[in-house]
Amino acid sequence: MDNNWQRPQRAHWVLGATFFAAFGLLAAWLIHIPYMTVDGPDGRLTLAEKTARQQTQRLTMEPLRGPIVDARLRPLVLTTESYDIFADPQLVQEGRPERGALHAAKSDATLGPTAGLQAALFLDRGYAANRARAAEQLSPLLGLEPGEIDHLIADHPDKHFVYLKRRVDRETRDKIEGLKVWGIGSVADGKRNHPDGQLAVHVLGTTGYDNEGTDKLELSQDRRLRGESGHRNVEMDGHRRPIWISPDGFEPVKDGQVLQLTMDLAVQSFAEEAIKNAVAKYRAKGASCLVMDPQTGEVLAMANYPSFDPDDFEKAPAYAVRNRLLTDPYEPGSTFKSFISSVALEEGVVHKGEMFDCHNGVFLVNGRRLTDSHPYGMLSFEQVVIKSSNIGMGQIGIRMGNDRLYEAVKRFGFGVSTNLGLPGEGRGLVHPLNHWTKLSASSIPMGYEVLVTPLQMVTAWCALANGGTLMKPHLMKAVYGPDGRLIDDLAVPASVRRVLRQDTADYMRREVFRGVVLDGTARDAFKGCPYRVFGKTGTAKKRDPHGKGYSSDLFVGSFIGAAPLEHPRLVVFVSLDEPDRSLAYYGGTVAAPAVREILEKSLGYLHVPADVTEADAAATHLVSAHDH
Repeated sequence: MDNNWQRPQRAHWVLGATFFAAFGLLAAWLIHIPYMTVDGPDGRLTLAEKTARQQTQRLTMEPLRGPIVDARLRPLVLTTESYDIFADPQLVQEGRPERGALHAAKSDATLGPTAGLQAALFLDRGYAANRARAAEQLSPLLGLEPGEIDHLIADHPDKHFVYLKRRVDRETRDKIEGLKVWGIGSVADGKRNHPDGQLAVHVLGTTGYDNEGTDKLELSQDRRLRGESGHRNVEMDGHRRPIWISPDGFEPVKDGQVLQLTMDLAVQSFAEEAIKNAVAKYRAKGASCLVMDPQTGEVLAMANYPSFDPDDFEKAPAYAVRNRLLTDPYEPGSTFKSFISSVALEEGVVHKGEMFDCHNGVFLVNGRRLTDSHPYGMLSFEQVVIKSSNIGMGQIGIRMGNDRLYEAVKRFGFGVSTNLGLPGEGRGLVHPLNHWTKLSASSIPMGYEVLVTPLQMVTAWCALANGGTLMKPHLMKAVYGPDGRLIDDLAVPASVRRVLRQDTADYMRREVFRGVVLDGTARDAFKGCPYRVFGKTGTAKKRDPHGKGYSSDLFVGSFIGAAPLEHPRLVVFVSLDEPDRSLAYYGGTVAAPAVREILEKSLGYLHVPADVTEADAAATHLVSAHDH
């Protein structure tokens, strides 16, 4: 009796113990599952970590690249709304195969050993039909051939994201979304927009597709302009669709800063128009222009022609893309006489009014034959510069000697980068003094045996215009945060050193460089000009690209000028590269008229009053009458 009663009781205990043991093992297993590890893209992950990654996605929010504005806060570069069109190749191919193909595949499943292969072939035809249909629909909107689109998708069958076209506008995006093509989507992107087209692109530069600067100012100021990405965590459903933005893990985006330049949009447009017209008139290879405030070193304009499209710069020739004002040093020719003559007067090597025999245009120096463009006899020191006599300057250079000449060249900053802040700026070339020869004393004063960048030339010439102080050129005026708060004030002028006494600079400006315009190599270009311009011409032979020595057909014609005479506001440099020799090539003919045009328009725009006096007008009239 007792045994019969105990038997069921033991069975219940055994069953219960077994149940609880099994339940415990199952619970332990369930608890252990999240901690089991699997291989992941970043190493081994627990299942809990993998699940969390699948349910939560950390999304990156890209910042807007900061704008670049001119000195008056007018936009030069902006970031505008654009979109990238992409495809999910797996969705495109797996989403909606042709019904006929699916039906055929199912029917063929009963055909025996080859059924699986035949079904795969039929299904692949269905996928191909999807791709082809998608490509046909997208082709006219994306500007791509259907075959190009089809290959982009077909070549990446295992990916979920392939770019089809970057940076399309909202209208195009809306049309594509309206097609409702399975597996095709868009993501917002920012496109750099130049409101004035190609204006100032040689300064502003270009950007890549990933919001990074690739050239010029966009590159050198990339850290300021790019901003900082933000992040947010998003909860996903089983189909990887976002359903909730998690409050934790949110990092706000920081848009790029605002760069204000010293450049003036209007002055830049005057410069670009003038050199474009000069290139067309004299059939030149190209031209460059630089406008600077001599009192502060502020760059108001930097222009090169030919130019390029910033949205398609890869196809432009390197000559058109380079900012040649910084990157292409050249032998300056007679504009260099400005500096040597000024130092010679400063150091007492020559005296005001001193006469030089220019030997009627031909003179032998150390076995070298110096020539002038016109035969001159006796010329005063001032007339040597005004008439741009090579023979007279050669004699002045020999008096100075190599040591003094070398010191004069270095004093004005040649051979050293100005550190304007744009990539690719050259230092020019000033050979070490121990490499100079006995011929250097007559070559250097004429602007040969030395290479300078136009930026160095204008920076040095500003010292002649402002009373003898070499200023550091600068392009940046201020930096603002995206909220408009001033971050960095960069407008304070910085002087490098004094290179001439005030009295020397004043005399050269008033009596010599003004004479170049009144009665010298640039007089024809400035007749009737409402401003008292002063300056210096330059005509330099280029090296023969096919042999030794200098070419007899290739020249750089240049002019550098400033105004008004007593309180100079602007220094303007223009050079024409390889003008057609059969038309003209002297700097006073091919470059000086463009300088006049830029000065007149820019000074008028800046509300600088005309300063020509009756005495100036009478002097100009007498010179003109003498010419006739």
